[in-house]
Amino acid sequence: MNWDKVYDIVFVGAGTAGLAGAIQAVKNGDKVLILEMAKPGEFRSSMSVIAGVMDFAGTKYQKAKGVEDSPAQYTADLVNNCGGDYDLCKAFTDQLDKTLEMVENDLGLIPSGIIGGWGHSVGRCHTFEGPKVIRRLEEKALELGVEIAWETPGKDLVYDKDLGVLGIIAENNGQDIAIRAKKGVILATGGFGYNRKLCKEFGPDHLQDLIRLMPPTHTGIGLEMALRIGAATRDIKHGLKCSLPTCIHTLADTSIQYLGGIVVNKSAQRFIREDTWYGYLGDAGARQQDGIYYIIYDDAMRTKAKKEFPTWLRHKEFKADTVEGLAKELKLDPKALKATMDNYNKMVAAGKDTECGRGTLDGNFGSPIAVDQGPFYGMECKPSTTSFKGGIRIDTSNRVLNWDGYVIPRLYATGEVSGGYFGKGGYIWGTMTVMSLTCGAIAADDAHKNKPM
Repeated sequence: MNWDKVYDIVFVGAGTAGLAGAIQAVKNGDKVLILEMAKPGEFRSSMSVIAGVMDFAGTKYQKAKGVEDSPAQYTADLVNNCGGDYDLCKAFTDQLDKTLEMVENDLGLIPSGIIGGWGHSVGRCHTFEGPKVIRRLEEKALELGVEIAWETPGKDLVYDKDLGVLGIIAENNGQDIAIRAKKGVILATGGFGYNRKLCKEFGPDHLQDLIRLMPPTHTGIGLEMALRIGAATRDIKHGLKCSLPTCIHTLADTSIQYLGGIVVNKSAQRFIREDTWYGYLGDAGARQQDGIYYIIYDDAMRTKAKKEFPTWLRHKEFKADTVEGLAKELKLDPKALKATMDNYNKMVAAGKDTECGRGTLDGNFGSPIAVDQGPFYGMECKPSTTSFKGGIRIDTSNRVLNWDGYVIPRLYATGEVSGGYFGKGGYIWGTMTVMSLTCGAIAADDAHKNKPM
């Protein structure tokens, strides 16, 4: 075959995993190319739409706050609460020190704080600004000499059944480009949210009408290329998984329900414990009439959010001085909503939610809504998705496996395009980000050891 270009390692996707992996590959001395579908500056990474939370375990930042933690404890949380594969989870949590060092030294970023998170046994969510992280990753990659081919998506892997992946065919301006990858191709193409065919194939019917907040470059091309040469999948049914409640009117998401707000459907009835982990609330909401549900909260909760979590108030708020008035604003039955809230407050006073089993993540029941003290607020929601939780089957070095469990030589998958970390469909906050950063580097390190073809 005639090759147009030759590199040691080719990454497909200039998102969180791809950029982090490329930085590590260049440090290892490899010649690196990143193929990217988007134009420079275009929205292409899930990192840009999230808070940028990253989970690290046993850090100096935790110790300064008196938090005792370890990679082993983080691994246990992932296995127990998310259904993650133990070996996969351990492989990346063991490398967290290295990832934090890269964030601090290469990107020049320091966490602004540490908070608890859904499903974590301790506070290990180190907070950053998502857009700043992806911007610094790109700047550092270019500074180190990584070449990024913009508007040049991968199209097909060049595969030999005996030798494995030899390179990749990319497309630019309607022209095919044959690129040789002497040590390997690393897929970091994100999920498949903008591929309706794949969503229908792998996602439950009730999740087909989600608000899609991921980049439009998440077309599933990496998954499709891998499938065509025999790659296996893992937890693919959890790929299309709900994110946080998202405002129908502004497409802003929120977590204000964790401050004590209640969640009701169009019948003004609660249908799930509001403190449930990421994904479960959205999944249950998608099953409600028209996939619509409402978060109801009072002024005390709003004040707390405004002070401590201002990004939780980017949605369109409905407001009224009385519960009945708020119900009318939301087009709900006033009597039904008042009865639901009265019953909730009675359960709060009794200390037990006998209706939905709410317990809140910090061990308290929740905050009662003061039904006789307005104003009251409401948010009209639909389920959304920002990142995918299932994909290509990999081993602990992020090498792609076929259905017989054998490695496809010189092919790797990292970030959202890979599977195995969320076997229950559950998710704990901040894992996807730090897993993408870390596993991108793990794949680069393993590819570096390959004998060049």
